[in-house]
Amino acid sequence: MNSNRKLLELFRFKVDQAILDKDWIGLEFLLHSANDDLQGLSPQQLEYLKNQYHPAWWEPLKVRGIELHRRAPAYAGFVQDAFSDAAFRLQFSPSFLPQVDDRADLSERLHHEYLTPPFLSHNAHWVVLSQTEPVGLISLCDLDFTHKKAEFLVGFPGRRRSFTSVGAALMLIEHAFRRLSIEKLYSLVHVDNELSQKSTESLGFQNEGILKGELLERDTGRRLSLYRNGLLASEFDSSDRINNLRSRFRHR
Repeated sequence: MNSNRKLLELFRFKVDQAILDKDWIGLEFLLHSANDDLQGLSPQQLEYLKNQYHPAWWEPLKVRGIELHRRAPAYAGFVQDAFSDAAFRLQFSPSFLPQVDDRADLSERLHHEYLTPPFLSHNAHWVVLSQTEPVGLISLCDLDFTHKKAEFLVGFPGRRRSFTSVGAALMLIEHAFRRLSIEKLYSLVHVDNELSQKSTESLGFQNEGILKGELLERDTGRRLSLYRNGLLASEFDSSDRINNLRSRFRHR
């Protein structure tokens, strides 16, 4: 038993190092060799481990000058500035706001966040880069691997809908459905933010109703209602409107 635990600890250490080194080929090799290196695990445990550390959760996405990189200490300054903006914070669910007062503490927590598999944290956050400059944040939150669904969050400080924000959203939606085995995404939008609601619907999400008084605004004590929007993988792949949008983005 102790031998199996030590082997598993060594395996996780090597995996963490591969992720930190951005050695995706090495990470693939470690996962491939897990059957031989971790023979004390059941087939179900091995499958879970391989899905948990699949490189698709960490590898950067790049299309047409737009990149998505997992949120990490290197972006602590951008994250701190973004969440110090009250208007930006309103775009996100309070459940996923990091504490940003102390830069060193934020960097440490981003390091922990980066190495924690989404299967354990149930969240995955990316920074959106345009021509190598960080401009926005995009996330899959409340990941439910039993029902293969997640909440989809997008935020660009000081920016409205743009080529970059639409492109980043399409990139992550397609990645979630094609590589991460997600079958449904949902988005929650404040009912007084009609622009955001229209942008969400333009990405193929359908309004599934209103969650009345869903959130408590602590500063004012008022309750906020939200639109709930949903998108299935089958709808994303079969929508002519979305396919045209994806084609324009890739050929722009």
